[in-house]
Amino acid sequence: MGQGLGDFLCFAVAFHPRKKGTVYAGAAGDGFYRSTDGGETFEPFGKGLAAGWVDRIWAPPSGAGPLFAQLKVGLFRLDAPGEWREIQRPFKDGEPAKIDGIAWDKDSPKKLYAFSASSWWRSEDGGRTWAKPEMKGPSMKDLMKGRLDEPQFQSFVQDPGDAKTLYAGSWSNREPGTAVFKSTDGGKKWQPAGTGIASESVKLLRAASPGTVFAACGKEGIFRTTDGGKSWSAVRPGELLDLAVDPSKPDRLYAGTKEGLFRSTDNGATWSRVTQGLKGDEVEAVAVARDGKAFAGTFDGVFVSSDGGTTWKPMNEGLLDTDVRALAISGGSPARLWAGLAGGSVVSTELP
Repeated sequence: MGQGLGDFLCFAVAFHPRKKGTVYAGAAGDGFYRSTDGGETFEPFGKGLAAGWVDRIWAPPSGAGPLFAQLKVGLFRLDAPGEWREIQRPFKDGEPAKIDGIAWDKDSPKKLYAFSASSWWRSEDGGRTWAKPEMKGPSMKDLMKGRLDEPQFQSFVQDPGDAKTLYAGSWSNREPGTAVFKSTDGGKKWQPAGTGIASESVKLLRAASPGTVFAACGKEGIFRTTDGGKSWSAVRPGELLDLAVDPSKPDRLYAGTKEGLFRSTDNGATWSRVTQGLKGDEVEAVAVARDGKAFAGTFDGVFVSSDGGTTWKPMNEGLLDTDVRALAISGGSPARLWAGLAGGSVVSTELP
């Protein structure tokens, strides 16, 4: 019994409700396994996906295209169900890659952006090949004024109103106003656009509406601009684990923290903790579907809210490991919710 399961702690076991003899097992540190003979023998479930905690998942908004998962042990890509492959080039060559994020262009499903620390890449073919975009250096006017800082790419977002307007969050820019850079020509030229941000780095950038962007800056908290980066103001102190904007109502936001889940219904001006139906304090991931359904990933599984975050209920059926570290929503028909687990696997379900 259990042949092929390896020498790892078996964290959870579940039986398929309609397929007799099909058993799933979650192994700590080694991902998921499947048995079709009642548990006598097992095989890895999720070919090509290495063992390791899932840090982030990035899913195509249109539903067409690959899924990407950042694990502790490398970057992986899913093109077909159950067929993962590791990506190293051009992010790393010959060693595990670790990037900060991937974003899809809002006007072109095959155009993707990848970013990490001081570098960014663009793909025109759905993420199959990548290249570093050419960028113009500081102008003579900038040099005369001593402005030598260049954009960094710990975080990245596209303005909802203009596909050529891009924002990049720094990982360590000490000059005032350089925590965020902005481009209005698709990334050819960048200018500092972080006046008012009291931080050297920006962990997350989230766009709510044209010209309105939120920046999560570690312990310094969340800052907001409503004028396209001309000025920023603090709207919430404290460090975040994740931040999500409701696409059906952009003035509603969710912040996942170690102290629980917080919600704003007034474009970030005020925040309140939401607790009804949620279990546990630490909320690792948050995602919101186009219809406003919100999902929270915690140590106790996934929770869903259909009333704008007021009440929550668990949706853990079939989820073998409830330690959820990442969430993402892919479009298409039907749309799907993807969850990255601490056991080293990625699972999905149709949106409720």
